[in-house]
Amino acid sequence: MTKARKGAEEKAARLEEGHKECDQLILQTDTLALRLFPDSQRYAVKKVDAQRKDKGQADLTVPWTPKDHLVALNARVSHMRCIDRNLSDIPDVATQLYRTLWPGEEVPDTFSLINDRLKGAGRRIREWQCSAARAGADSALRVACSWYPELNLDALTGVREGAETDLDPILSAKRQDRAYRIAEYADMRTFIPPPPGVTDYLDEEEGEAEEEVLGDAGAGDAPPEAPAA
Repeated sequence: MTKARKGAEEKAARLEEGHKECDQLILQTDTLALRLFPDSQRYAVKKVDAQRKDKGQADLTVPWTPKDHLVALNARVSHMRCIDRNLSDIPDVATQLYRTLWPGEEVPDTFSLINDRLKGAGRRIREWQCSAARAGADSALRVACSWYPELNLDALTGVREGAETDLDPILSAKRQDRAYRIAEYADMRTFIPPPPGVTDYLDEEEGEAEEEVLGDAGAGDAPPEAPAA
């Protein structure tokens, strides 16, 4: 009997340890699900409160038990299932976006690598904006040079002040109309990098960002002092 009782106690201890590990795993899984899908919290809380009321629990403000977290996790999974259709489209959309922003480059094999590259999509889009401006300017000069072979390109360094096409509204409208029509011939699908020595607004933005970081240096090093009682 002593041997049997000792064996039962050891088995109960192993079961208790396994139960604690299971509870901890449920808590970690529910916490991760909340972090990935924060909008599911409302559905989880509603489900847990309903479960507690069914069990006759009056105080709904007490901390969640492992069983409550399991109920919440079930509610999150049900909520995720509703939006699964949209989530399944994300890899294909990300691949199309990657091919558009970086044409000619081979798309990475894993979605994680695509995701890391797409974190810089904002800057890449601004680079494309600068490229489009270069393509439009090149298209306009090509048209001008095709009609005026002797055109002095070295003289076209910037906008001449007091030009009639800037001061006269009729001429300005005509200039814009002609420019918009010429823009139809611009190659907008080929990325044009900046030539050496040319500074575009991306370089200016980076310079301003560095200045802001330097200007904020030291800010937030220490929390504000509490007001005197």
